Amino acid sequence: MLGLSGCAPKEDFSFADDPYHVEYGTEITEDVLKDNLLNADISDSEIEFSIDGRNEVTKNYLPIGEYTATLNSEGFNQSELKIVIEDTTPPVLKSSENYSFTNENNHNLKDYVYFDDPSEFTVDIKEDDTDLNVPGKYTIHATATDSLGNKSDEVTINIEVIDYKEAEKKKAEEEAKKKSGRRTKTKRRSRKEKTRNA
Repeated sequence: MLGLSGCAPKEDFSFADDPYHVEYGTEITEDVLKDNLLNADISDSEIEFSIDGRNEVTKNYLPIGEYTATLNSEGFNQSELKIVIEDTTPPVLKSSENYSFTNENNHNLKDYVYFDDPSEFTVDIKEDDTDLNVPGKYTIHATATDSLGNKSDEVTINIEVIDYKEAEKKKAEEEAKKKSGRRTKTKRRSRKEKTRNA
């Protein structure tokens, strides 16, 4: 009798979501696709994929829209997955929430209130007439809204502007105090040496 041998049946990819919604600005990588797979031990498998779309110019992510990804892996049947690139996240504050500097140089408020988002966005600053060249403490409130209407929560930024002339005066006084302290210690050492030599 002749023994019959054959190939083991291939497994189908099992998707958690199809279509798979991905946030705009996310690069589609093997790991991103694996996050949407339910197959056991899929993390140990190498997945090859292609997408019927091109990344934005100079970017590593796809434009907003719908695409089809074709997935292949050893032991699996080739499968297609619909991917929806969408923007549902508002701009994120990237500047610090606290600043302190002198008014020796000119300062622009917009240089201290900035957000980041892959979509175009506008920033609304309530206190946009604040003059950061005038010494004082300022509390700035701002929001940002991207081109798809995603609006950030209002953020608060605290800015202290110090009079540079006063700062220089204080620094000079502190340096003079240090020098005075060093002279006093030197005099004390000299007295001790004279006493020992007497």
